[in-house]
Amino acid sequence: MVTLDEYDHVQKLLGKRGKPRAQKREFAFTGFVRCGECGCLYTAETKTKHIKSTGKLKTYNYYHCTWKRRDMRCTQRTCITEEALTEQMEKELAKITILPQFRTWALESLGIEHEREVKKRSTIFDSLQKTLADTYAQLDNLTRMRVRDLIDDSQYTKERDRLKLEIENLQGEIKKTESRAERWLELTEQVFDFATYAHNAFLKGNLQVKREIMLALGSNPTIIDGKLRIEPHKWFVPIVDAYPAIESLFQRFEPAEKGYVDCKTDRFEAVGSTWLRGWGSNPRPID
Repeated sequence: MVTLDEYDHVQKLLGKRGKPRAQKREFAFTGFVRCGECGCLYTAETKTKHIKSTGKLKTYNYYHCTWKRRDMRCTQRTCITEEALTEQMEKELAKITILPQFRTWALESLGIEHEREVKKRSTIFDSLQKTLADTYAQLDNLTRMRVRDLIDDSQYTKERDRLKLEIENLQGEIKKTESRAERWLELTEQVFDFATYAHNAFLKGNLQVKREIMLALGSNPTIIDGKLRIEPHKWFVPIVDAYPAIESLFQRFEPAEKGYVDCKTDRFEAVGSTWLRGWGSNPRPID
């Protein structure tokens, strides 16, 4: 008995006309990549080519615009293979990839900074709480003064509104201080883990892994003239902007052993610490 797969293969070899049997396929980059010209989603289809030199069939996945806009004529007629798109995505990931040794050093340094941040937050929090308690006491005292007719309605209302506004502002500052470093180090670790391991995971991962990594890297991925454009999420921008200069220092060092880079040199500490101060003063959460 001929299987469905064997039937499809024979149909291709014989070049039969008519619609082929419908097959449901999954593609890594459909559903979120858009055309850079018209904004329509990109779709994908599978094509099979007979290789004369080997006599074998080779299957390709092609991506192209869906051209569904009716109010404009999209000129993007170039198809891009999944292989070419994957290669371009690898290059985008390379821009935010850091060495494992740098990740270790950076997280150790940021851990120290985190401890300082916790102490600083505690001091600010205590000060704000004291000020808030004092302001509530002033409001209570103001109410007692009005009850005893020591002030009139106009004075009471004016001062009450001022104190209530001050209380509201203080409560907002306290809330901001509570969350200031709450998940900062954890989220920073996630960013550095992604920057260290995502490239290799993308190379080895299945379709779902590739899709998730592409979505985690940046927003609004588009294709125009066969070129992938993706804007890295804001928390990767410091890596894109400053990390290459830091890595160039790595390349100048003579490694003590193959695959090892010493991050304890004065020169690296100076450059790396400058970058980390900028990172620490403006942490970028990833959720």
